[in-house]
Amino acid sequence: MPQHPLGQFLAEVQQQVAVPAAEAGRCTFCGASMKDFRAAGRLGCPRCYTTFEGSLRELLRRVHGHSRHVGRTYSAPVPEHREQDTIRGELRERLRRAIETEQFELAAELRDRIRVLGE
Repeated sequence: MPQHPLGQFLAEVQQQVAVPAAEAGRCTFCGASMKDFRAAGRLGCPRCYTTFEGSLRELLRRVHGHSRHVGRTYSAPVPEHREQDTIRGELRERLRRAIETEQFELAAELRDRIRVLGE
């Protein structure tokens, strides 16, 4: 009798998710296992990263498609308009004082920061 497509799919998924024999090891420092990681969602100590490196890379590859970060870099949240106006005003005041005291490098840096915020 042919197997139902859903049953076949679930069997294939179960084979892919099965814990390889290499994952049965334990961290020599804290004694944590990959099974503990899967249950708790976190590793036992910093050395676990080295101990389970291969398993973690494979897990990341399965979840994200790669084991190396290929996404966007962090960018700071943009302040709201009122905050921008306040920041811009403070920067302009600091720029004025920097010019008065002939701190031209600081003045150039402040000028550039004001431009980034938008005049």
